[in-house]
Amino acid sequence: MGLKTKEREKKIKNFEYYRAKIGKKKKDPEMIEKMFSKLETTLEKISESSGLTLDELADALDPSKPFPF
Repeated sequence: MGLKTKEREKKIKNFEYYRAKIGKKKKDPEMIEKMFSKLETTLEKISESSGLTLDELADALDPSKPFPF
Protein backbone atom coordinates (compact mmCIF):
# COMPACT_ATOMS: atom_id res chain seq x y z
CA MET A 1 0.00 0.00 0.00
CA GLY A 2 1.50 3.33 -1.06
CA LEU A 3 1.59 6.53 0.92
CA LYS A 4 -1.10 8.12 -1.26
CA THR A 5 -3.45 5.20 -0.65
CA LYS A 6 -3.05 5.52 3.13
CA GLU A 7 -3.61 9.27 2.98
CA ARG A 8 -6.70 8.77 0.86
CA GLU A 9 -8.12 6.17 3.26
CA LYS A 10 -7.46 8.51 6.18
CA LYS A 11 -9.29 11.35 4.41
CA ILE A 12 -12.23 9.09 3.66
CA LYS A 13 -12.43 7.98 7.30
CA ASN A 14 -12.24 11.61 8.46
CA PHE A 15 -14.97 12.59 6.02
CA GLU A 16 -17.21 9.74 7.16
CA TYR A 17 -16.59 10.62 10.82
CA TYR A 18 -17.46 14.30 10.42
CA ARG A 19 -20.41 13.59 8.13
CA ALA A 20 -21.83 11.31 10.82
CA LYS A 21 -21.25 13.95 13.52
CA ILE A 22 -22.70 16.83 11.49
CA GLY A 23 -25.40 14.87 9.75
CA LYS A 24 -27.22 15.84 6.61
CA LYS A 25 -29.67 18.69 6.85
CA LYS A 26 -33.00 17.97 5.23
CA LYS A 27 -34.56 20.73 3.19
CA ASP A 28 -38.11 21.68 4.02
CA PRO A 29 -39.68 22.88 0.74
CA GLU A 30 -42.51 24.62 2.59
CA MET A 31 -40.08 26.61 4.74
CA ILE A 32 -37.96 27.51 1.70
CA GLU A 33 -41.03 28.72 -0.19
CA LYS A 34 -42.07 30.82 2.82
CA MET A 35 -38.60 32.38 3.09
CA PHE A 36 -38.48 33.29 -0.62
CA SER A 37 -41.98 34.74 -0.42
CA LYS A 38 -40.92 36.91 2.53
CA LEU A 39 -37.77 37.97 0.65
CA GLU A 40 -39.81 38.92 -2.42
CA THR A 41 -42.22 40.99 -0.30
CA THR A 42 -39.32 42.77 1.42
CA LEU A 43 -37.60 43.54 -1.88
CA GLU A 44 -40.84 44.92 -3.33
CA LYS A 45 -41.28 47.21 -0.28
CA ILE A 46 -37.68 48.45 -0.61
CA SER A 47 -38.20 48.99 -4.34
CA GLU A 48 -41.37 51.00 -3.77
CA SER A 49 -39.89 53.15 -1.01
CA SER A 50 -36.68 53.87 -2.94
CA GLY A 51 -38.35 54.61 -6.26
CA LEU A 52 -36.19 52.01 -8.01
CA THR A 53 -37.38 49.08 -10.09
CA LEU A 54 -36.42 45.62 -8.87
CA ASP A 55 -33.78 45.40 -11.60
CA GLU A 56 -32.30 48.77 -10.61
CA LEU A 57 -32.31 47.71 -6.96
CA ALA A 58 -30.57 44.45 -7.83
CA ASP A 59 -27.93 46.38 -9.80
CA ALA A 60 -27.42 48.78 -6.89
CA LEU A 61 -26.93 45.90 -4.45
CA ASP A 62 -24.71 43.81 -6.74
CA PRO A 63 -21.20 43.82 -5.19
CA SER A 64 -19.58 42.93 -8.51
CA LYS A 65 -20.69 46.24 -10.07
CA PRO A 66 -19.28 49.64 -9.17
CA PHE A 67 -21.45 51.80 -6.95
CA PRO A 68 -23.50 54.05 -9.29
CA PHE A 69 -23.76 57.04 -6.91
